[in-house]
Order: sequence, then structure tokens, then C-alpha cells
Amino acid sequence: MKSSFILFLLAVVTSFSWGQANREIEGRILDATTKEPVSFANVYNKTLQKGTITNDDGYFRVVTSNTRDSIMIIF
Repeated sequence: MKSSFILFLLAVVTSFSWGQANREIEGRILDATTKEPVSFANVYNKTLQKGTITNDDGYFRVVTSNTRDSIMIIF
């Protein structure tokens, strides 16, 4: 009985640690009218308080920790 409880506890702790893994969102920001890439736009994860900027071609990559993180784009 004791060994099965420890195994269950280990499985629960492992699943929580995997659930907390950071993920990355990557994409490209384009101007809605001209379809040109938006260079140097700020892409900010409000939840983690971390951000990045787009490159010359409008591409970015930002870290998320949850599917409900709020991402803000400012240009």
C-alpha cells in the first residue's frame, strides 16, 4: 500500500512539473493594409512580464507558461 501511494505521489508531482513547462509562441506581424512586415514591434507576455521585438521581417518568438497568458503587441 505504501509503495503504491509513493508511486501515485511521484506521478502527480511529475505531471505538475510538466504542466508548468514554458512554451514558445512564434509568428509574424504584418500590416493589415499593406501586408508588409512590421519591424521592431514590441511583443509582450503580460502574465510573465517578458517580451521581445520583431525582427526586420516581422518575425518574433515569445515565451508563454500557460494557454491563458495575455500577449500584447505594440507598434
